[in-house]
Amino acid sequence: METITLASSIAKLLKLAAATLEPLQRLESTKHSTRNIKSLQVEVSALYEILQRLRLLIVGSETEESIVPDNLLRTCQETLRSIMKLIENYHSSPKLTRAITLLKQQVEIERLKKDLDRQKSSFALVLSSYASMRISSTNVDIRALHDQLERMQSLSAVQMQNYESKLRESTRKLRHFFGNLSFASGLLI
Repeated sequence: METITLASSIAKLLKLAAATLEPLQRLESTKHSTRNIKSLQVEVSALYEILQRLRLLIVGSETEESIVPDNLLRTCQETLRSIMKLIENYHSSPKLTRAITLLKQQVEIERLKKDLDRQKSSFALVLSSYASMRISSTNVDIRALHDQLERMQSLSAVQMQNYESKLRESTRKLRHFFGNLSFASGLLI
């Protein structure tokens, strides 16, 4: 997957995660909220933060290789959509049955939290390995630049030695010429 496509996929996931967080926060503030809803919100929020960091790392990258498996992007999107559907089902049920609906959905919430946790770990691993790869690439670039500067410096030293050698030779020739000229002028006088 090209970087542009990957960046747009990450942007779509960020948008979906943000859209999921808003109703989760509203649901959490209700009296029917459970610990599972709060932890689901924490998981989605953590996923959002990891995706944000990954997006920042990918933007400006020149890599053509896919660092995020397509399957991970797809399953994360499905999980976030399932959470949205769960919230919509809760909000669409009559007020009297909302608490019962929420209790029935606890098993589904647990499954979604586990899915989010796996995906979050996978994205964190991708983020970590990609950051390491970028650091390694940067170190290689720095080493290459350092080697080039050393070659230029040694080349400059060699050039300076050549220049000094030529200067000494020219000076010797001039002294020899003027010495001969002085000698010849002494003969003429």
